[in-house]
Order: sequence, then C-alpha cells, then structure tokens
Amino acid sequence: MHYTVDRRQRFARWVDDGCPGITFIEVNQEELQVSAALMLLQMQHCTDVLPSGLGDTLGDRFALKSSLRGRSYGEAARRLLAAGATATL
Repeated sequence: MHYTVDRRQRFARWVDDGCPGITFIEVNQEELQVSAALMLLQMQHCTDVLPSGLGDTLGDRFALKSSLRGRSYGEAARRLLAAGATATL
C-alpha cells in the first residue's frame, strides 16, 4: 500500500530525531502527539521502499541482524516492533 510522502518523511524525521518514544502524526490535517509504537503500527502496511541510508541507520541503531536495505517502510516498522525497539525508547 502506497503511503503519502508526508507520512514517510515523518518516519524519517523520527529516525533522525533519535527514535524518541513520542512522535507526531497528522490526522485530519491536525498534528497529534502519539507513541512511537502507534506510529510504527500505522506504518506496517507501507510498501514504499525504505531509502538505503535510513535502513542502515535503523539497522545500526537497533542492532538488527539482517539489513533493512532495499526493504519497505512496512517491513522496517514490523521488524522494529518485533524486536521490541519501542520498549527501549
């Protein structure tokens, strides 16, 4: 499922900000503060390709065993949730 550029940029900004436990999403043109886990849950079905630099950053930050290079945003979100990444944020 294709996600808007804005949603993908927010995901990238979350990574650039150090993957904090709280982040922002937009709902009905209103910016809401939500948990990182909720943001990741909402990204699970995004089939857009994750930029390689972003995948490398996530892999390094969370010590993921296999690379996220060439994977989708959804795959990254699912793997971060499965790894319990948000539990340490």
